[in-house]
Amino acid sequence: MQALDRRRPMYEKITLIVIGIAIARIFDALLKRRNINKLEEALIEELEDIQNRLFNIRRSYERSIQIYALNGIEMNAQLPIPNKIYEKYFVDVALKLGSSQRMSFSLIHGYVDVVNSGIRRVEEKCISVTREKRESDLLEWGDLIKVQYQNVAIAYWYVSFHLKNKEMPYLGNDGSEAHTAMLKEIKDRREYVDKLIENARENLSKDQI
Repeated sequence: MQALDRRRPMYEKITLIVIGIAIARIFDALLKRRNINKLEEALIEELEDIQNRLFNIRRSYERSIQIYALNGIEMNAQLPIPNKIYEKYFVDVALKLGSSQRMSFSLIHGYVDVVNSGIRRVEEKCISVTREKRESDLLEWGDLIKVQYQNVAIAYWYVSFHLKNKEMPYLGNDGSEAHTAMLKEIKDRREYVDKLIENARENLSKDQI
């Protein structure tokens, strides 16, 4: 009986240790989950910032296209779009996200990379045009601006689609409503570029832009 009484404090100590470890693990899991939720919110906020940047870049390229239509060139270089939160923390959040969310984030930031690469190429070609003053360089600059405008426009569409469908930004298969809307956006933007050029040549002068 006395031996059992002597063992009881040891059992109690072991029980307290086990309970303490369990509480610590639960606390760590809750803290980790809270941090992941904050990172997920930060990723969405970054998308909103990217959306605003894409909108402003798109408007700027519309003006550049009009200038190009009048055989001019614009020296207004764009700054690359930052996406540091995605680059640094997406892997920490990815397991919490659904498949469509992961695919959408990857697609969007792939387009951000394409847009940033295009910004550098446009700037390099702009420098070449002003230095060499060759007509072929001006034509290439105009082609780059038009392609870059399309990339920015479709990137903006993807970001907007994700922000409207945060829980499941799924485009679906060919023929789905979302996929059809995306293809329509591409077509509409191509037609809009043609209208910008036509309208600029018919109704504007360089001083009006």
